[in-house]
Amino acid sequence: LLSLVYPWMKSHHLGDLNILCSFALLPALGTFFVAVGAYDPQSLLMILPIGLITVAILHANNTRDVKTDLQAGLGTITTSVSLMNAKAIYAFEIFAPYALALLYVVLLGQPWTLLAVVLTLPLALRNVRTMILPYRGIQRLDQTTAQLQMVFGLLYALGFFLGSWLRV
Repeated sequence: LLSLVYPWMKSHHLGDLNILCSFALLPALGTFFVAVGAYDPQSLLMILPIGLITVAILHANNTRDVKTDLQAGLGTITTSVSLMNAKAIYAFEIFAPYALALLYVVLLGQPWTLLAVVLTLPLALRNVRTMILPYRGIQRLDQTTAQLQMVFGLLYALGFFLGSWLRV
């Protein structure tokens, strides 16, 4: 259903929410249910870091395409905020997952091995620098954000696996 309504949602400033639900929250909730046989709201929290980076891929694409989206009458988040705010939103979507991983370890008792994601900080910094600095082109930022998501996601999953295996 979300795939079918995506074009309408994108043109009404809701594309990011659609992507977050379609590619992070709902699959995590469904996978958890299939594996455990129950729903757990904490599973939504645990997938949020990956979901934010997923939305950052879309945001990078929308920021790159802001002029053509405006011409086409699409109402993305990027078309409705200033360029400075679009850059700040992207930085938030990239850096919040690291803060969330730390909070999960400190406040929720998740394994410290989740902090393996900090190994991806150089990629995150490169991407945010590309978005923020005016002389750097963002033509491929959606692709490099997807690369960040892949490595972050692998280390995040590995952190959970190692944490349960090592019982830390």
